[in-house]
Amino acid sequence: MLTGQQLKEEGIKIVISHNEKWLENILRVLKNFCEGRKEQGKPKFAFEEFRRHCRCVNAAEPRHHNAWGSVPREGARKGLIEWTGEFCQAKAPLAHARIIKVWRVV
Repeated sequence: MLTGQQLKEEGIKIVISHNEKWLENILRVLKNFCEGRKEQGKPKFAFEEFRRHCRCVNAAEPRHHNAWGSVPREGARKGLIEWTGEFCQAKAPLAHARIIKVWRVV
């Protein structure tokens, strides 16, 4: 029997495999977003801010919305961002004020 973490990893692999081109493009958008945050002197952000940025620049949507969950992980793996160890409350109405991670531009 697989653990919850193993199931999560398998799910991420499947979603990424169906959204490889999108992920490659969205990581470029993330890199530009991070450069802008550095220039503004605002290295910390909640990922919902990046999602808003993506809508503003008309970035493509993935085939399945779960692909968004792979972006912070891949961004961290590529050294663009890191988790601060902090959390905040989401502001987006559809997030229902859930607790989310705060990230920092590397």
